[in-house]
Amino acid sequence: MRVKGHRSAHLIVVIWLLLAGRTVAQDAPTRTAQPEQNYILSWTGEVLYPQALHFTVALGRLGAEVALARLTLIPESGDPVVLDMNLQDSLVVRAPYAELAYTYVLPAAAPPPLFSTIRYRWDVLTTQSETARIDDSLVMADGRVTWIVDEAVNPSFSLTLPDVSADTQAIVATLRRTLRPVYERLAVDLGTSPVLQVMVYPDELSQSIPPGCVQSDTGDWVARGLVTGIEQTCDLQMADQLLRVSKRTLVRVPTVTTANLQAEITRQLVDRFYQPAWAGKDVPAWFLNGIQSLYLPASNLNSYGTLAAVARTGSLLSLDVMRQPPESAANRDLWHAQSEGMVLYIAAQSGIDRVIQLARSLESAGSFDAAYESSTGRALSALLPDLRRWLFTSGAPAAFGLNLYAPATATPTVTRTATPTATLTPSATPTLTPTATVTGVLTFTPLPTFTPTSTRTLAPVTVTPRPPGSLDAPPPAAASSYSSAALLVMGAALLVAIIVLLLSLFRRR
Repeated sequence: MRVKGHRSAHLIVVIWLLLAGRTVAQDAPTRTAQPEQNYILSWTGEVLYPQALHFTVALGRLGAEVALARLTLIPESGDPVVLDMNLQDSLVVRAPYAELAYTYVLPAAAPPPLFSTIRYRWDVLTTQSETARIDDSLVMADGRVTWIVDEAVNPSFSLTLPDVSADTQAIVATLRRTLRPVYERLAVDLGTSPVLQVMVYPDELSQSIPPGCVQSDTGDWVARGLVTGIEQTCDLQMADQLLRVSKRTLVRVPTVTTANLQAEITRQLVDRFYQPAWAGKDVPAWFLNGIQSLYLPASNLNSYGTLAAVARTGSLLSLDVMRQPPESAANRDLWHAQSEGMVLYIAAQSGIDRVIQLARSLESAGSFDAAYESSTGRALSALLPDLRRWLFTSGAPAAFGLNLYAPATATPTVTRTATPTATLTPSATPTLTPTATVTGVLTFTPLPTFTPTSTRTLAPVTVTPRPPGSLDAPPPAAASSYSSAALLVMGAALLVAIIVLLLSLFRRR
């Protein structure tokens, strides 16, 4: 849900003619006319965050004609607040039209909750018994930005942050995905599910801590109206009171980025879960910072490089120095890296569950030193020498890459594997196929050649006349000799063919 700070437009000056100007004023309302608006020309209502509410109303009457003006504030919860105007003080313009202004300072004991709606109503009466009324509302919020309100991470955890860039919606989606496992892990480790409504304020939006008030030209802290520019002296405790009444936890970040928000919101989550158990206990700051870093949805690999370089020269910070965060920036990076390394060392030696057990045992332990020795079996004075040696082992870099939310690596399980049984599959019966094999050198065999021979051409057949009576005589005996000659020729031809065949076979060999 988005909430924008209320910015009512204010009608500047009603143009009065030399003649009576009431008709002109009533003809120029700034908004959709309300049934009982009558001679009310315009009005504004704005939040001077976090200190006050400021209201104005302009009338189409002279100041001298105003007999009564009443402002009624109706919060979402609680009783209405009825404010009768002291006309001597509230009439800031008397002619050529009347304008009233009133600043309502929020009660410190019970200010309206953040992002709640406050309805307000103006009732005005003139000396001629003319009445006028308007109704409107405003939202109790810092109106300098549009707010994304109560984005649920889970049913018990929500985020409210300013919509300061085109990337804000994408950042919110990422935070919902990465911070949900953090909350769920803490709920399992501590066995509780506290309600947490985080409200993010970037440094660029406010100069003060808590945010809201700004410095005026004179150097005073003031709450300033965005529409009218009205300033009200600012109580630096009021912003904290608004947060308490609204049950919201403030998170300050340099800029609205995913990395900044993940780190700072995770720290707030750890505090919310662990502080009830640690209330009144002397818990070293290094242990708190190390536990906060342990739950981060990111690794601490950068810290390993910083810490290993210092350990190599024997320049680790002492336990006394580590008990409190550094006041100066000189050792801040080393202090954070060493506190993370000290807790990761305990986790590497004893396991994550042992670290959580140590953290939870502080609720009933007499001292942190005693709880540490009971949990780890080592005196706290041995922690830094042990840490120094461990940093140069092969397992140290991997420990700084620890992520509690990474998927668990599957461990192979021994299972019985069936042994396959061979099954005979019918196959085609091989058949012998002769294949020509070349032995030696294959040479070309010349084909037989044919030699042309001279063939005798028979003479054309001629008819020889026979003597009379020759046809009746039997054929001559010479016919048999012709048959013998033909047989002789055929035999000779057969002999020649056999000889040629034998010669051919001989040549091939």
